[in-house]
Amino acid sequence: MERALSTLKLRPVSPFESMPEVRLSLFVAAVLGVGAFVLGGILRWVVALVLVLALLFIGVRLRFRLFPKYARLSYPLGVRYAALLGLHVGRAERAGKPPVADEEFVCRFLTDAVYQNIDLTTASELFHEAQRKAVNFVDRDELMREFVRRYPGLDAVRLCLELEQQVRSGTETSVIRGFIAEWLMADVIERRYGKAERVRYLADVVTGRVRI
Repeated sequence: MERALSTLKLRPVSPFESMPEVRLSLFVAAVLGVGAFVLGGILRWVVALVLVLALLFIGVRLRFRLFPKYARLSYPLGVRYAALLGLHVGRAERAGKPPVADEEFVCRFLTDAVYQNIDLTTASELFHEAQRKAVNFVDRDELMREFVRRYPGLDAVRLCLELEQQVRSGTETSVIRGFIAEWLMADVIERRYGKAERVRYLADVVTGRVRI
């Protein structure tokens, strides 16, 4: 499976997907910039102040999308996942089926929104591989080293036991809830940005710092 994963190609993903507010802010900032140049007196200072605020807003939004590096994938793919999930739930409700994200939905998400040229069989293999990684907590040692790096003096043994219990409890909740989707995302991130960024993402997942 690791070999199969290494041959997969990701679909194009832009970190700026679904950001109409930033595009609007850029347009407003351009207009304000022209206004600050053309106007005079106190109006120039008022417009300049609004321009600074607009640029700060843009900077904050871009910061959330670009850093940490894994967010350039996890955020836009999370938006795609939420959009497809909404459609899936709507169709399930109209068909009188339980509106839940099951394994079939996740596999279709992988084929339609994440990877190029894979079928549902390959997607199912990826799903079960991620499930195995989550259940066995295969990233345990790397995560512990990451937490020790972040928090010197940490009780690593106690934290390891707590994290393992948290992850195992979560993975037993449902076939896709409880970190299975996150381990799938971690595989995508590792393919694009490497092992270190995978570990950083998972560390933020288990501590609740991932925004989506």
